[in-house]
Amino acid sequence: MTDDRRWMYRRRGPRGDYDDEFFNGLQQFFDFIYNRPGVHPNAEIRCPCSKCGNLPHHNRALVTDHLLRYGFMDAYSVWWAHGETLSNNVDP
Repeated sequence: MTDDRRWMYRRRGPRGDYDDEFFNGLQQFFDFIYNRPGVHPNAEIRCPCSKCGNLPHHNRALVTDHLLRYGFMDAYSVWWAHGETLSNNVDP
C-alpha cells in the first residue's frame, strides 16, 4: 500500500466535525483487512485505536466506533498487526 496515510491522524475537520478523508481512509483500512485471503467478513480484528493499541480483538462496528472516538494509535502508518509489511507499503 503506497498511499499517504496522514488522514489517519486527521479525524476532525476545521469545524470540529469528522473529516470526509478520514471516513474514506477508514473504508480503505477495512477493505485492506477484510479483502485479505482467509479473513471472514465478520471476523473480529485487532483494534488499532489509541486506547486499545492493537491488543483486544473487536468486531468492525466497535473498531469503527473506537477509531472515531479515540483515533489511531501513534506511529501506525504500516498496518503490521493487520497483515501489512513494510515491503507492501513501499513503491518498488
